[in-house]
Amino acid sequence: MSMLLSTMTAVGTGVVLTSPLWVDRLFADNGIIFTKPDEGTFQAVVNGNEFSHFVLAYSGHKFKGTGPDEERWEIVPDPDYKKNRFNIFGWRLVGVPFAQTVYSYKLSWRELKQVGKKSEIVARTDETTNFGFATRFPYAMVLPDGETHGEDGEIIPVTLEYVAIIRITNPYKALFMNEDWPQIIESILNEIAKDYALSKTYEELISEKTSGHKSGGFSDRILCPQDIEAEDGHVPETGPDPEKSIQEWVAETYGITITNAYLLNVDPLPEWRELTQRRTTATIEADVLRTEAEGRADAVKIEADAAAHATRVDGEARADAYKSVAGAVNARKDGIDIFRLQTLGDVGEAGNTVVVAPDLLTPAAAKLLAKKEEKGDA
Repeated sequence: MSMLLSTMTAVGTGVVLTSPLWVDRLFADNGIIFTKPDEGTFQAVVNGNEFSHFVLAYSGHKFKGTGPDEERWEIVPDPDYKKNRFNIFGWRLVGVPFAQTVYSYKLSWRELKQVGKKSEIVARTDETTNFGFATRFPYAMVLPDGETHGEDGEIIPVTLEYVAIIRITNPYKALFMNEDWPQIIESILNEIAKDYALSKTYEELISEKTSGHKSGGFSDRILCPQDIEAEDGHVPETGPDPEKSIQEWVAETYGITITNAYLLNVDPLPEWRELTQRRTTATIEADVLRTEAEGRADAVKIEADAAAHATRVDGEARADAYKSVAGAVNARKDGIDIFRLQTLGDVGEAGNTVVVAPDLLTPAAAKLLAKKEEKGDA
């Protein structure tokens, strides 16, 4: 008897200790009684073929919980959020076994793959899934028939790859009021991307792609009110009213919030690729040469200004010196003769050979010598 009791106790203890594992495997993984959504995601629960409710695992957030379904399931911040200390395994209640189950649906989307420091778009994936992202998630989009133009106005066909950062803020609208929401959002954004590419030059698109996507550009067409872009931007026929952004309209209509978007790649068609690359390279090289030429022109101008300034200063100094000499010359009767001899001495100091005509030197020297002898006789 005691052995049987010990065995049952051991089995019971084992069941309790391993319960998280088998509950996950038997129930939560299959959406029976419990489910276990990842942090930042939601799941829908259906009763047969009818929608029942959602479960959410998003810290600091909750469902609005009031109004009709299209309002009740809006995901909003929860100012009173407190983590459930008892639900350490992250389970959420589904409902009656086999009657209420987690909703699975087919979803088509593109993902990004990191190759070194470069992001590449993976081919479109069609998979069955049973959850959605309530947090931000990057969705890759492709516009295969875009057009831009060169500096000369020549049309250049391009494939435009871009990324939209998206979060589902009303899963009821996204999953049960619309079919295949990624396709709908990509179609809307492709309309905007097509007009945006056509409004820019190829060089401008390439520059935006490599700018780090900090602000402005393509994202402004989605995030800014439409009246700001009324002249350049294209508004879908069923799009927002003036003074409302594409972002607001998409969130209200489809339950999808686009938080940002940026260009990933601008790829001309094969027959245009070499031409556009040469043209872009030539433009960059021209900018470099232009900058260097402007730099050289500035340097020449600075040198010329410096030389002119030095000449002006030297000329002013010489003029002052000549004024002083002229004053000294005029102060003495023999000043002009002294000036002649002094000038000859200055010319010879620089190592120059000075040849003086006798008719210039002899009279001046004779006069000076005569004056010296007169002083000696006196």
